[in-house]
Amino acid sequence: MRAAFEMHLSWYSTAVGQSEPGWFLFPLCDRLKPDDPTRTITSAKSAWASVFASTGVDCRFHDLRHTVCSKMAEAGKSKEAIMENMGHVSEAMYRRYFHRSAKSRREAVLSLERPFSAEALQESPKSGILTGSSRL
Repeated sequence: MRAAFEMHLSWYSTAVGQSEPGWFLFPLCDRLKPDDPTRTITSAKSAWASVFASTGVDCRFHDLRHTVCSKMAEAGKSKEAIMENMGHVSEAMYRRYFHRSAKSRREAVLSLERPFSAEALQESPKSGILTGSSRL
């Protein structure tokens, strides 16, 4: 995404020239050349399509909602804060947008490799089941 925005900024500088305070990053445009950098686009979705069509990145505008929700969750932000920022009114919507990364899932599995202490692995004489603080 960063590369896409850097390419957009390069295009913007070429198409508009040196930007000035108050100019919009996505100005009113005919998709090829900005009409008026002091006026904003009328649709963020069309601006997104224009930027990504020129960069070759395959990402839908709506995919950003899933990414933002997942990144906030993995950064340790509270579910309530995320839901409020995302405009979710139910935990079902939160679960729909939150996707745990492969790295996070891998770390969860690797955490099982931590060695158990000897007393944590004592077998119960009656049941033959392992007992202690690290129950299996």
